[in-house]
Amino acid sequence: MGVQELATKLNFMEDKIQADEQERSELRRKLQAQEETNRALSGLLQNLKLQGDSELGQMRQYLQEKLNEDHVSNVKNKEKNNVLFSEVVRIGEINEKHQEILSNMQVVMESRI
Repeated sequence: MGVQELATKLNFMEDKIQADEQERSELRRKLQAQEETNRALSGLLQNLKLQGDSELGQMRQYLQEKLNEDHVSNVKNKEKNNVLFSEVVRIGEINEKHQEILSNMQVVMESRI
């Protein structure tokens, strides 16, 4: 091989090395950009997860409060029902006593007539 051919091959190889380095540099830049995008997306996903967890916790708390309110309301309604039933029984007993008194008075009145 002549010097001219070696110089041509050397120039070709240098050009190829330079092109490969430029391509490697471009790939490195794209990789860095992709890594930044991935970090941003990861942060966004983490924030969304935290927000979702927070909202889920708030919903659970709200539901628990509602369940507690419903339980208290049911207990109060049962107590009211018991009081009302007792009052109906008491009124019924008073009514029976009045009926008995009226019946006795009627018997007394009939016996006087």
